Amino acid sequence: MVAWATYSMVAANVVVWLFTTIFVSDDQSKLSSFLLNYGISHASLGGLNPITFITYMFIHENSFHVLLDVFLLLIFGRIVEKHLGVAKFLFLYFSSGVAVALYHALHLLFSCPLYTKATPPECLIPLVGSTGAALAIAASVLNIYAFLYIILVKPGSILRIMPLASFVGVLIGELLVSLMSGGWNPLSIGLASGLILSYVLTKEELSRSR
Repeated sequence: MVAWATYSMVAANVVVWLFTTIFVSDDQSKLSSFLLNYGISHASLGGLNPITFITYMFIHENSFHVLLDVFLLLIFGRIVEKHLGVAKFLFLYFSSGVAVALYHALHLLFSCPLYTKATPPECLIPLVGSTGAALAIAASVLNIYAFLYIILVKPGSILRIMPLASFVGVLIGELLVSLMSGGWNPLSIGLASGLILSYVLTKEELSRSR
């Protein structure tokens, strides 16, 4: 089975990055405008276009950023797509990406006043990239393999609680890191979203094969 959805997401990320690099990044004012129009930023929240909750995922800061996201998708995306199918894979990918964007937008709204002249520097950095969605796909692999082992190898095993335990463990770890760093990183939301959604989707999908 060819992982068409995974390869399509990889291609879309690379194409948009090439377009940005060739036609946008050489002009700082053009680049700033591009990020404001298609990323999630403090300045764009006043007239936020809902489409930016999708478009921000295809914009990347630099070559390392896009290579990281492409690497995660190529390594883990094919596994998830194989077991969940194209529709559920795309639902998981985009839902997790939107969850990251929503968290970041809410964080900006509550932490950074919209209509003030003195905006903190950290509030001006736009959220771009598909790392949150890619991490959600990577986290899904844990649940997929756990359920495969439970259903196909040891149906009565105590490992039945492994997906839930992994989810709780990751959230506790993220909470501790967040407390030390002063707040939740948006990528944590992608990771948590992937664990939650994949738990539901994987359980439903693999239960049918029993």
